[in-house]
Amino acid sequence: MIDLKAQSYALDDAEASGHGRTNKSVYAEAGGGGLIFSANFDSRFPGTDNLGYRVGLGLFPRGNTIVTFPFGAYYLIGNAPSYFEVEATGTFATSEAKFRSHKANFFFYPHIAYRFNKNTGGFFFKVEGGPIFVAGKIYPFPGLGLGYTLGK
Repeated sequence: MIDLKAQSYALDDAEASGHGRTNKSVYAEAGGGGLIFSANFDSRFPGTDNLGYRVGLGLFPRGNTIVTFPFGAYYLIGNAPSYFEVEATGTFATSEAKFRSHKANFFFYPHIAYRFNKNTGGFFFKVEGGPIFVAGKIYPFPGLGLGYTLGK
């Protein structure tokens, strides 16, 4: 006689509730890490609900149009869909960008934000603010992001 065993798969509590998913979002941002305007991809690191990253491509159309590359890491506090976000973003520019009266190729933007982001997908929104570091000077700087969460 041959014994056969079957396996069954059940969603664990974390998967059923949406926790443990790797959220992926795309959003447009005015201000913030891209300086004037940027398009961004945002995702959580695998295996975590609250630690993630963002990468983007932006435009700085003052005088000559300069391309910017924002990248950052964030930590989320709270539960979907409303989060408090703490993020540090660095932005490289293809040439010196004049911000107020200072020129730089690199900008550092640590900030806090409110984020609306469902685990299952749909509308994405964030409003942020913090200091931006430009050539040794510090200025207050806001940002607004609107987009779509793709889910897992």
